Amino acid sequence: MKDSKKNLMFALLIIIFFLVSPLYAHNDEAKANNDYGVTSVSNGETDKALSFFNYAIRLDPYYETAYNNRGELYFSKGDYEKALEDFSKSIRINPNSASPYNGRGSVYTVIGEYDKAIADFNNAIRIDPDFIEAYNNRGFVSKSKGDFNHALADFTQAIRINPESKNAYNNRGSVYTDKGDYNRAIADFTKAIALDEEFKEAYINRAIAYIKKGDNDKAIEDTTKAIQIAPKFAAAYCYKGIAYMKKGMLSQAREDANRALKRDPKNQDVKDLDAELKRRGY
Repeated sequence: MKDSKKNLMFALLIIIFFLVSPLYAHNDEAKANNDYGVTSVSNGETDKALSFFNYAIRLDPYYETAYNNRGELYFSKGDYEKALEDFSKSIRINPNSASPYNGRGSVYTVIGEYDKAIADFNNAIRIDPDFIEAYNNRGFVSKSKGDFNHALADFTQAIRINPESKNAYNNRGSVYTDKGDYNRAIADFTKAIALDEEFKEAYINRAIAYIKKGDNDKAIEDTTKAIQIAPKFAAAYCYKGIAYMKKGMLSQAREDANRALKRDPKNQDVKDLDAELKRRGY
């Protein structure tokens, strides 16, 4: 009797093994397809990447990493509704993963739901206290809400975690500019540029701080450098035109305003510069 029970148990284990083993095979195949998707994103092949992520999820409907990666892809393509769905699905499957909270918080930021964004960034940081991107993102939301002190705290923490983070210095400099602390702003933008001499946004942000400080010549130097780096960068022409206008060099300002209009006619700063020059007869 005992032998027959043992044989029955052994037979059941064999059956269970064959029933379960395809699931493990699917998981391996799903992981491979997810990895192919990540590689395709790196190569700029977004449609191919989406196909790989879709197939990975079809093979393993509980593969939270694939949902997160597909959510990031949807976010990059501007499909915020689908990105939100994927990040939320990833969180439901594994609520202890920081990345989907950061991803969903980024979606909430773009669509203007700042309180939900901060809640998600809080969760990302709770799970991973060294998640520098979450600090940068939460700082951006605080800055957008006019909460400069919390924004400064987050960007400063990001710098503590990684003193080589050019984005954290650039972001903190923008807050100092908004607070009117132009010297500290310029110092942070200068540090960002030292970390990446091709960082065109930092040159523009430093130029803005110089304009607000009244040092228009240095602003023209920075915008000129930004144009050398990125000749199609409308903001560089716009702020170069503003600096020339502040110096009373209206013909030069008009030339740069026209270049900015050609590249980004819908930009509000560009339109404001154009309108002011027209008001002055240029």
